[in-house]
Formats: sequence, structure tokens, C-alpha cells
Amino acid sequence: MFESEQLRSRDFFQSVDHPAMGEITLPGPPFRMSEVESRPGRAPSLGEHNEELYCEEMGLSRRDLARLRAARVV
Repeated sequence: MFESEQLRSRDFFQSVDHPAMGEITLPGPPFRMSEVESRPGRAPSLGEHNEELYCEEMGLSRRDLARLRAARVV
């Protein structure tokens, strides 16, 4: 797929900065609309959104989250 001249000529592949892997190339959207620009995003790293999820969404205190991390639960 990455070797396809057709896809390369359509600028199908897009570069994304990944915190652990550096710059990586990902496939773009399967279709385009003239009024909307779409850029792929990277997948989140393992645990990247834990604090937001546990503390903000689920109401756990940061202290309790730290305890879970120390106990290797999270």
C-alpha cells in the first residue's frame, strides 16, 4: 500500500508526530470533501489519558489515582 504510485500522487499518506516513535507516516482519510480538511491523529499512548479519565470523568482524587499507580493497578 505504501508503495502505491496512485496513493502517493493523491497525497494520501500524511506524517504525524508521535511522542515515542518520532515522525510516522499514516494513511489519510479514504475520501475527501472540498469544504473539510481532515488530518489523521496518532493513537494515544498507553495510559496517556488516565488522569483525565479517572479524575475528571470518574471523580477519583489525584491522591487515590497515585495510590492505584503505586499498587500497579493502573
